[in-house]
Amino acid sequence: MRLSMIDHPARPDWSKDAVVQRLAKSARPGQLVQVQVFVQDDIVAERLPDLAQKLVSEAHKAGGGSAPTPSIGRISPLSKSFALTADVATISAFAGQPEVKTILPAEIEDIYPKPRPSSRPASDW
Repeated sequence: MRLSMIDHPARPDWSKDAVVQRLAKSARPGQLVQVQVFVQDDIVAERLPDLAQKLVSEAHKAGGGSAPTPSIGRISPLSKSFALTADVATISAFAGQPEVKTILPAEIEDIYPKPRPSSRPASDW
């Protein structure tokens, strides 16, 4: 069996800083954006609602507090995550908190795998 090298496009950087930078480029100043926030694995799931409120409140104050009040959406204890709608300055302040493991934009383009070209003729199927 021969394997061939297929050129893959560069994978996006999903670090917190890179996500915040992409959000800043795509949003107008003060515009609210939606993200999914994942907290560290050692956080107890039952604490998640209170922790989310505390972290969001602190980040809003650190971001200047002049932006619209952030809102917490669906909280998922199983994945230790919650939805957050806030301006980019608040999300940037939020990303620096040690309890935050990662942040993903609510809308991610093209997450499905692409079919790989087959080297076998269709008649072999």
